[in-house]
Amino acid sequence: MILNALYLFDNQSTTGDSIVINNVKGTMLILQVKCASTFEFKVKGSLNIDGATYNDLAAINLSTLSKVSSISAEGIYQIDISGCRKIKLNVSTIGAEALTVFGTVKEG
Repeated sequence: MILNALYLFDNQSTTGDSIVINNVKGTMLILQVKCASTFEFKVKGSLNIDGATYNDLAAINLSTLSKVSSISAEGIYQIDISGCRKIKLNVSTIGAEALTVFGTVKEG
């Protein structure tokens, strides 16, 4: 069941953090990534709803079924967010073209 669907980045052209997704019962985050130039971002999760400490989460590229620690190619990615109360993306590099990332939080 889909719990939430939103743009984490919509034509983002600078580095920095996305909005924070507050998570109550979602177990999976699916990201669709579009960008015509170079970019790199990490998915970060926090177990504490009141805390500011985030840790990197690994993702699965659903085209190749390979595990990645950062996302730097267009495609669809799946991230296990079980137990994470907050999730955000952090863009460390971005080229000349804008980055768009649409995310879906699912339960089960």
